[in-house]
Amino acid sequence: MYHPMSRRRLKLQEEKRPVRPLLNEERIRILAACKLDPLFDGYETIIITALNTGMRLMELLTLKWDAADLDSRVITIVKAKGKKPWYIPMNDSVYEAITGIEKKDEYVFQIDRTGDFRSKLEYRWAKLCRLANVTNFRFHDLRATCATKLTDNKVSIRVVQTLLGHSTSQVTERYIWVDKSLEDAVSTLESRQ
Repeated sequence: MYHPMSRRRLKLQEEKRPVRPLLNEERIRILAACKLDPLFDGYETIIITALNTGMRLMELLTLKWDAADLDSRVITIVKAKGKKPWYIPMNDSVYEAITGIEKKDEYVFQIDRTGDFRSKLEYRWAKLCRLANVTNFRFHDLRATCATKLTDNKVSIRVVQTLLGHSTSQVTERYIWVDKSLEDAVSTLESRQ
């Protein structure tokens, strides 16, 4: 006898691991590891762009040259998670990284696009993290790194929300790591006594 649910996989709710920013020493090790193996060719520019724009993995992997306006130094995200397009200015690091890429096809980042290329990149990301001795860090955590660095530099939560393309500041707040901010806040008490 056939049951309609027999072929369906049930996903158990797993505990969501909080995002965490990449430490500066880890960033240096990951970028250095990109140069150790040809398997990671092109990853350095993807990582630099992710760290400086907060773009999601699929936004990076599907970024086309016509959405990267090098004259205006603006990236247009058209097929965004929130459905509305938004614009991300390029800082010098992103601009230099992207202008250093040879235009081979319509996509900015040159990766193997056969099959499930997102899964391939996530697999290689895990391998790159092991090579760089960085643990418990997902590619998506680069967005948290971007958000945390911005707020550490006194950028308002509203501006960070807009840059990341979030619909509400509550979503953005989940990406911001506050340990350093808490330490800074407590240290101000000492100087006022």
